[in-house]
Amino acid sequence: MKNAKPCSVIPPKDQLASYKAAITENPNNASNNELSILAVGDYQKLWKPGRELKIRFLEDVSSSFVRAFSQAITHWIKHANLKFVIVPKGDADIRITTDSEHNKSLIGTDALTFDQNEATMYLETTPSDEYFESTVLHEMGHALGYLHEHLHQDATIPWNREKVYEHYFENYGWDKQRVDENVLTPYSGAIVDTEYDKNSIMHYEVDKELTDGVWEVGKNTVLSELDIKMAKRTYPEDPDDVPWKNV
Repeated sequence: MKNAKPCSVIPPKDQLASYKAAITENPNNASNNELSILAVGDYQKLWKPGRELKIRFLEDVSSSFVRAFSQAITHWIKHANLKFVIVPKGDADIRITTDSEHNKSLIGTDALTFDQNEATMYLETTPSDEYFESTVLHEMGHALGYLHEHLHQDATIPWNREKVYEHYFENYGWDKQRVDENVLTPYSGAIVDTEYDKNSIMHYEVDKELTDGVWEVGKNTVLSELDIKMAKRTYPEDPDDVPWKNV
C-alpha cells in the first residue's frame, strides 16, 4: 500500500469571521442557490475574480524551490482569472511555511482571518519529491476555495471503515474524529454544480485495501477536465459572468 502523507484541511478559527471575510472579499460568496460551489454552511470562500493574490514564504527557501512552486501553480493560473505574485516580505494573502511535517491549507478566503505571521498553507513536500507538483496543485486548490473531491456527496465510496480508521491511526496518528472529517464524511451540498470526479487533483488516493477490495483511485497528479472547468467557472475572465452568484 502506498504511504503518501494525506492532506488535512485547516478549519477556520471563527465561523463568523470566516463568513464576513468571504462576503467582504467577494459578495457572490453569500450565494445559497442550487449552483452553490462550496455549500459548507451557506457561503463560499472564493476570491474575487481578477484580483491579485500575494504569496509569501515564512521561511527562507531556495530559488529552486520557488521556481518549482511557481511552475506548479501555473497550471491553475492558465484557467483561473487570478494573478499570483510571490513577495519576499510584507503583507500577503497566502502565507506558506515549509517548516512542517504535514501538507495542509486553509480554504480560500479563510486566509484573510489569520494574522500575517501565521501560515495559511503548510508544505512538507520538497522539489525532489516525486509528487511535489501534484501536492502543490492540491494545496493551492484549497487556497483557491476548493474542497476534497472524495467527500463529494455523490462519491459513494465503499469504505471499509474499520480498516480506514486503523490505517490512518497507524500511519499518521489520526484519531477517529479526524478521519471522519477528512476521509469519510461527505460535505453537505458541496460542489453540486459538477458531477463527482475520480480524476480530480483534489481527490485522495484510495487504495482498494481500504474499500471493498475492488474500488480504488490512483494518485491523481494533474488537473482533470472538471478541475479546469471548475477553475474557469469560479474565476471567469468576465468577473460578472458568475453562474452561481445570488441574483
